[in-house]
Amino acid sequence: MTKVDHGVTLKVRCPHCHDVACFRLIEERPLWTLFGSDTTAMWYLRCAGCTYPVPVTPAEIDEIQQLNRDAQRFESGEISGIALREKLARSRAPCISFLLAAAEIQPCSRCGEDVPPSFAVCWNCGEASRVSSVTATCEQPSVPSCTLDPVTGSSHPLIVHSHSDDSVH
Repeated sequence: MTKVDHGVTLKVRCPHCHDVACFRLIEERPLWTLFGSDTTAMWYLRCAGCTYPVPVTPAEIDEIQQLNRDAQRFESGEISGIALREKLARSRAPCISFLLAAAEIQPCSRCGEDVPPSFAVCWNCGEASRVSSVTATCEQPSVPSCTLDPVTGSSHPLIVHSHSDDSVH
């Protein structure tokens, strides 16, 4: 497979490793075909931390590519974090909806079970505190740093701090 990294599309809590990470748009194409078989590329939004892949369906590709270009425009200062956040919120792509919903779920600080945002305490052990693991940048050497948004002060426009705690939403 040939892999093409199209850059950071969004930064959000990963549903697999539970860290706040940059999700990069990755395109994978076969190196060769056998007797004219399908050479369709496979697309993913991949966690830069644990490499958890969120598949992007063919119907989503155009919208995700546009969101990726918008994220790059945000990084270069062409659009504000508010504008990018609004575009992500209006997205109809199931992979974006999945990641935004999964970002609301946090692991319990005592037992590690996933706790939905509607639960005041862990459903498994009753622990009342929620974990927050916000990072300021994409700190992996192979991943360019996410810049601070001057409007929101966030390292990426998708990371929003709630008013009641330091949870990532």
